Amino acid sequence: MLKYKLAFLVVLAAILAVIGVRLAKGLSKQSLLDAQLASAVVRARSSISQFRDRLIHPQPTDRAYFLRAEFRRDDGNREYLWLNRVEATDGGFKAVVAEKPFVVDKVWQGESVVVPNADVVDWTITHQDGTREGNFTQGLEPTGH
Repeated sequence: MLKYKLAFLVVLAAILAVIGVRLAKGLSKQSLLDAQLASAVVRARSSISQFRDRLIHPQPTDRAYFLRAEFRRDDGNREYLWLNRVEATDGGFKAVVAEKPFVVDKVWQGESVVVPNADVVDWTITHQDGTREGNFTQGLEPTGH
């Protein structure tokens, strides 16, 4: 009886492995990147209070603070842009757009913007030694930013 149960488990494992491989082949590289980006945004948003606290109470080794926010066009297209000169505000941040937008047309590089917490997708603190905190979305840019 044990021999049949073991054989059944081996066959079941093989079937599940084949199904898993077929499902994985159905996923595109972009789908995997989108899932990783979504996960990174969740991690960044869940730790935004840590970033806000550091803005208010900087550490001696902190060199610069950056925020990444989502900007949308009226047609639904969106772009994630890095911001610098970040200040905490009630319910969000005030900062300056640090890069040239390619998709959105309502903000410009160098423009001061107010970003609600809900539009924050990442944050980064750079240190004097070149290390970084945050920076969750690095390498997962959907628009090349």
